[in-house]
Amino acid sequence: MNKRLLGVISVYAFAGLAVWLGLSFTKGNAPLAIGDPGEFVRWAQPVVQSVKNLAMAMTVGSLVFGAWAFSEKSEPLTRLLRRVSYAAIAWTISGAAHILLTYLWVTGSSISFGDSFGAGLWMFLSEVALGQALSLNVMAAALISLLAIMISSLRSTLFLAALGLAALVPLAVIGHAAGTAGHDMAVNAMGIHLVAVVVWVGGLIELGFQVSAGGSWAVLARRYSTLALFAFGLTAVSGVASAAVRIVEWKYLFSEWGSLVLVKIAVLIVLGLFGAWYRTRTLKRESPSKASFLSLAVVELALMGAAFGLGSSLGHSAPPSSEIKLDDSGSPAVILTGSPLPPELTLERWFTSYKIDLVWLVIVMAATALYLFGVYRLKKRGDA
Repeated sequence: MNKRLLGVISVYAFAGLAVWLGLSFTKGNAPLAIGDPGEFVRWAQPVVQSVKNLAMAMTVGSLVFGAWAFSEKSEPLTRLLRRVSYAAIAWTISGAAHILLTYLWVTGSSISFGDSFGAGLWMFLSEVALGQALSLNVMAAALISLLAIMISSLRSTLFLAALGLAALVPLAVIGHAAGTAGHDMAVNAMGIHLVAVVVWVGGLIELGFQVSAGGSWAVLARRYSTLALFAFGLTAVSGVASAAVRIVEWKYLFSEWGSLVLVKIAVLIVLGLFGAWYRTRTLKRESPSKASFLSLAVVELALMGAAFGLGSSLGHSAPPSSEIKLDDSGSPAVILTGSPLPPELTLERWFTSYKIDLVWLVIVMAATALYLFGVYRLKKRGDA
């Protein structure tokens, strides 16, 4: 079998396998006491969600990779945009199916062709925050599928990449940790996590297609390696922050939910080792082996698919510390925001009080790292 197809098949197959194993372990799809949608919906919804997320990654990750590494109006860019259109169609179809299954899940209803079912579905899409967010995501996918076959320039690719990244915002807001204590941290962590993983996974899938097509694939691989390094760092930081919102005590780390988090951490470490091997061994050679690179990529994609599946399992399983502990005798601030009111502002607290914003923390750290790297390059070149 062609290794580029094997890579795509492996990422989807291992995602499905991870969903099955993860939910079987945590019993996250056990029958509901009230309004149970049925066994089919309980299994199909997380599986279809994983399929949608991977199609989304193939679309958005490929666009970001193309804007980052490809040449203006080149043949590789044309092939990339054609595949992006196909991936966006898959994203649209699986996203629409995910919306329907999610509606059945939250309402406990069954599919019907009556007016009441259609009216309820429309209300879910137009008035409920969850339905609105999922609808915006799917509409963006449909728009990208059309625009991708109409453009050919690098600037247009950059615009589509920005549109794809914007489509991730609604999913971050409704993420599986966004409604808990530490709402701001949860939303920011989920947003960064989504951006990082779709760029990492989607970029690698597209790189696999480009390597199979031949040409100057080693140049693209080295450019992707830099992009993947940033994505790896963002995935690690945001993943830890997202888990910390739920696992507020060490004992929860060894619960069923915490065990899946530990497995995801192990997968991330292995993927990091793969990346280090690429950068220090495979891509350092004058003529890197295409077969060796593709073989490693297939294994890496299988692990990435497993991580996607585990993420869906975690999102459908109750975390060990899901209840908000109300401080200040259940103050409205805690109920509404998940955080107590700040203490009285005194002169001392002007200098000692703080609240970490993950997005700005990442921006400041990245800017600092880029500045120091620039200084290093200038000194090495003798210009400073």
